[in-house]
Amino acid sequence: MKTKWLRVIARFSQCAVSQALPSGALLALLTLASFARAVSEPGLIFRVSYNGQTEKADHAGGKAESLNFSRTLQYLQAPGVISSGFQTLDNERCEYAMPGNFDPRQGALSLWIRAENWRPADPRGYTFFVAEIPGKYTLRLAKPPVEASLSLEITGAATVKSPALNWKPTEWHQVVATWDADAVKLYVDGGLVGETKGAAFPAAEPSGVLSINPNNSFKEPLSSPSDKTSVDEVKIFGTILGREAIRREFADLKAQLTGGAYRRPQLTIPLRKTPPTLDGKLAPGEWDAATKTLILCRMGKHEVAEKLGTVQLMYDNEHLYLGFHAAGVPAPLTKYKERDSWVWEDSAIEFIWETAEPTKARFQIVVNSLNTIYDMKNGDAKWNGVTRSAAGLDGDGWSAEVALSFKELGVAPPKPGVVWTGNFMHDWDQRAGGYATWAYSMTADGTTMSFGNSAVFGALAFGDDAPAVRLESLGDLVAGKVNVRMTTPPGWKSSLRLGSEPAVAGALVSDAPLGKESLLAITGADPAGNTRFVHDALFQPKPPIVISTKCWPHLRQIDVTLDLSNAPDGARRGEVSLTDAEGSQALSKVTVAATNTWATCALPFPEKLPPGKYAVRATVGNLQVSKPLEVPTEEEVHCAAGVDHTVPKPWTPVAVSRRTAKVLNREYTLGRSPFPVRMTSLGDEVLAQPVAWFVTTPKGEERVEWDVPRVKQKFDDAVTFAGHGRARKSGISFSYEATLDFDGQWLTKITMSPPKTGPTEIQAMRLEYALNPSSVSYVVAPLLRPWEKGRVLLDLFENIDKVADSRAPMGQFWATGLKTGLYFFTPSDGNWVYQKGKPNVRVERGNETVAVTVLMIHKPVTLTKPAAYTLGLTATPTKPQPRRSFNSGDHEWIFQLGKWRSWISLVPTDPTGLKQSVETKRKKGLKFLFQYSCAYILGGNTPYEDYWGATWTGRQPMTGNMFGGCLNSAIANVVVAHVERLARDFGIGPYFDMYGIDWCDNRAHGCGYTDSFGRAARTTSILGAREEAKRIYRITHRYGCEVFSHNHSLWLAPVHTFSDIWLPGEQYASELVGKWKDFYTHHVPRTDWLVGMNPFIHGTQMLFIHQFARASELAGFKDFEKWYRDDHAWAAEQSLSMTLPHDIDMSLGYVCPTPMKKVVEVYHRFGIILREGDPRQDAQFTGYWNHPRISADDAEVLLSEYTRPDAPDRLVVLSNPTTSEKRVRLNLGADRWTVRDEYRDEDLPQWREGVTVPKQSFRLLWMRPPAEQP
Repeated sequence: MKTKWLRVIARFSQCAVSQALPSGALLALLTLASFARAVSEPGLIFRVSYNGQTEKADHAGGKAESLNFSRTLQYLQAPGVISSGFQTLDNERCEYAMPGNFDPRQGALSLWIRAENWRPADPRGYTFFVAEIPGKYTLRLAKPPVEASLSLEITGAATVKSPALNWKPTEWHQVVATWDADAVKLYVDGGLVGETKGAAFPAAEPSGVLSINPNNSFKEPLSSPSDKTSVDEVKIFGTILGREAIRREFADLKAQLTGGAYRRPQLTIPLRKTPPTLDGKLAPGEWDAATKTLILCRMGKHEVAEKLGTVQLMYDNEHLYLGFHAAGVPAPLTKYKERDSWVWEDSAIEFIWETAEPTKARFQIVVNSLNTIYDMKNGDAKWNGVTRSAAGLDGDGWSAEVALSFKELGVAPPKPGVVWTGNFMHDWDQRAGGYATWAYSMTADGTTMSFGNSAVFGALAFGDDAPAVRLESLGDLVAGKVNVRMTTPPGWKSSLRLGSEPAVAGALVSDAPLGKESLLAITGADPAGNTRFVHDALFQPKPPIVISTKCWPHLRQIDVTLDLSNAPDGARRGEVSLTDAEGSQALSKVTVAATNTWATCALPFPEKLPPGKYAVRATVGNLQVSKPLEVPTEEEVHCAAGVDHTVPKPWTPVAVSRRTAKVLNREYTLGRSPFPVRMTSLGDEVLAQPVAWFVTTPKGEERVEWDVPRVKQKFDDAVTFAGHGRARKSGISFSYEATLDFDGQWLTKITMSPPKTGPTEIQAMRLEYALNPSSVSYVVAPLLRPWEKGRVLLDLFENIDKVADSRAPMGQFWATGLKTGLYFFTPSDGNWVYQKGKPNVRVERGNETVAVTVLMIHKPVTLTKPAAYTLGLTATPTKPQPRRSFNSGDHEWIFQLGKWRSWISLVPTDPTGLKQSVETKRKKGLKFLFQYSCAYILGGNTPYEDYWGATWTGRQPMTGNMFGGCLNSAIANVVVAHVERLARDFGIGPYFDMYGIDWCDNRAHGCGYTDSFGRAARTTSILGAREEAKRIYRITHRYGCEVFSHNHSLWLAPVHTFSDIWLPGEQYASELVGKWKDFYTHHVPRTDWLVGMNPFIHGTQMLFIHQFARASELAGFKDFEKWYRDDHAWAAEQSLSMTLPHDIDMSLGYVCPTPMKKVVEVYHRFGIILREGDPRQDAQFTGYWNHPRISADDAEVLLSEYTRPDAPDRLVVLSNPTTSEKRVRLNLGADRWTVRDEYRDEDLPQWREGVTVPKQSFRLLWMRPPAEQP
């Protein structure tokens, strides 16, 4: 279950969040007088603002005029963070005398920077400020040519660098540098990003010069005159500035630009005597006495929701009443009908809150339009405290009414003055990003939080029986039309303020500046002046022109869309052009005319468009807007690394002789079929009956007859076969080509053609085969599916038109036992004629075999032209379970130095520092390091997004810091190129987070097509992901690295077999909340441990990650750090009592590490955990399900054992997952063995009489035969 508390990205841990100021917000027209205080700032010795259209300093301790600048700023004024800024032209410099204006010995530099046409990740250098005494001293603030960071360098003395920057073009950021003999520090947007030791710097000299924003300072080829940067508000101090002063200045300026700082919302709930009638309809007059507020905040964004949700609240001595209305949702989503199901994925209202002391508790309720309830108290979803509610359609959307009983909540009825805290959320399509909140889910430092994190909660104060404040509307904020309608009780005062405008009372009708961030602040105060109601809205109306582009390299054109909804009347015709970066030369152009408020055009590429920087510019009337476009080089796009015929270990080359094909631990027999007619794995028969293909036409049902596959092409890593088939009665013909890869995947492409006589009707078509029962005890698609009446029914294309979830098979299923199995998949629904929501796969148990039926055509269609099908089969396991080495001391948990292009990128921006860090780790014995990333994401600040983004994108577009695409596109080549460089040059392998697949229909890169029956077909990314994973596995192992992957327990054998380590466990984070005492032992199904995380059948190290602290923190519990303490070691033992008897390794994160460290030490000594390269043989595991030689007399106690190949002793895992202590007798078959519990350092001389195992814990019994006794 995924509760809303975890909706914010919980899988990614961003190193730093920069609170960027949108360019429009920074053009706010603030008067110079409001900043006159800067002249009197303590220690200020130099300031230039450029607001007077001059480069002359506003304040200077030395000479205020520039030494060399002669151009007037009057006719080429750059936008500024305040009014106007300063931009240098080609190779231009603006220099000032150093004496009196700058002190090299100590001081501070503060300036605002805006990249006009470049990104920090660009391999070019940009200098923003230089102070220089020729031959003696240089202070340079710059972006180095080969890094995405900022650098403050004082020649020969100190260098400070920031982490990788994620700045966007035309976005303002403040940079502050301080220096003295003690320290040199660098700040970005109010936060410290780097520091180092200071030095004894020289004093200023007459020859010293200051240069602000020198163009092309690094000179070709490291920089270019076309690289443009604007600066503003340059200030120099003769003393250093403190951290708090720097933070406050940044926050103050940002607040002034938006009209003030955002405040957490507050409302006062009135006390009423007449309760509402709970019928799901907000009847006229019924809620008029309640307080009313709006749910409009988009999570983590400075924008308002397109859907309006309203909440009304009142209370009496027994209940808190909540009324909700969702306007404009006439057909709400209604999937969930069972209590405590995933109601938030429907159209729903959510309320999460914390009550006040002394009975402080935390609650969450969710109600959908069907009145389905999800309720939870203190994280316990078993609590069903909502007993009165109603919901339904009301003509203008839907409404809900809830009565929360104080008695059921377990709290005393609140008295006037009591304050609770909480948040509301309106969901209309949460899985597609459709939701909004009452309280803005971002902290003051710019960190996006979950709506359920108490750090962002608003205040819910209980009032008396006085009238209530009711906020009805804010107007159309997207259009910049502010129209606040609210009512306040008699005698109360209201204050409505937009930006820096004067506050008004009662009502506010105004126009917010277009394209600029604004703050609408609404306050209600009682007659005594106490604030009782607060509602602030941070928003940014659309600019007059909004330009969006989609570049199509294969069509050699750019699709341009102009949104003119906020443009002046009459601005409907204009021109769109592709220009050079400076906008001085149009390379191609077209005229546009808007239909209503939208204009679209196809802007052709010029004849030549070499790699470089360009801009798409739109001019409509007097309005003009441009968007940078960079054409990247194509070296990485065409990367072929890992595309070869080598076979990485542990696999062996494919061997084919006559009708037998062999791969590692498996043998396939070829016969009259496009699939193997016999498949064995680890010596066991997997197939009981070969695949048969049946087709039904008006001439009846018939089985297709096939040739024996003939070898068409052979390499070490793969052998390709070909053949034909025929349906004699109908005349339908078939041809096929099949490839057997070294990992055992058999992939067949079969083409079905109509008879020579012409089109024919196909009434039905299916595949049938049978498996041996031992190979199909379980069906996984992609999680375990239950047997119902001896069968499992699957719809391979379930939710194909929706966002993928853990219920969607994605065209595949895995039939498996605890030793062997068979994986089936198809990468497309093309030419499958199926009925949505109906099963097309049936797995059914028989007396001796398990029959599998795959329905490919459900209903009659006419075959008029060839129809192709691609089907894959793989006998499992695909490789042996590897050595348990992760906790041996030669692996390090996800390693990230920090200086990367973006936090999820595989591209380091400080190669020298990275190599030094790796060398340090190597000296400590670490061999395997992993960089955090995603297999389908390049990260931010990449030129690939603008140029290739539309071509590569999958069903869910990913932009900005999360730019990525479908792995069937060339983005996979770029990822492979980055992995190869990281492995080759630094010895670091990838950690791939959320390595999954999805359906895609982007025809620009080959996904999606119109099939032979005229249907729109989709394609999964499974084959692209597989090819990428196979190449990466080859590359990383070639350079002595490993691959670490994570996708919860959604294992895809064709892809994830190319992983060394698999990380399950995170999927339980939300379910764990409130079930702390017994979650892993009683709420995680036993089959999850036995099958879903079984390292043997998956052929990989399973590294389980516990979730106690993480789930607690994300759910908003402030005491989450308790889980790391030794007094909470019981929690670690609880989960270990399930991982240990299943041979699952463990991560030390999010839980008290002490128990795991003890286990690791014991496993080291016994030979269960060994370093890679250790010559000793691995200990052998026998699970409790495989009948160990030692047994216990209580079936509830799980007994698994390890044996050593070089000694007769055993290590027995005796686990008690029950909630009561157990005493068991062991059947060893001998009495003289000595037994010691190594985990508890306890000898057990009386073990024959029984061994006591604590509840939800375990013992590690090292058992030695008599010969080993001292």
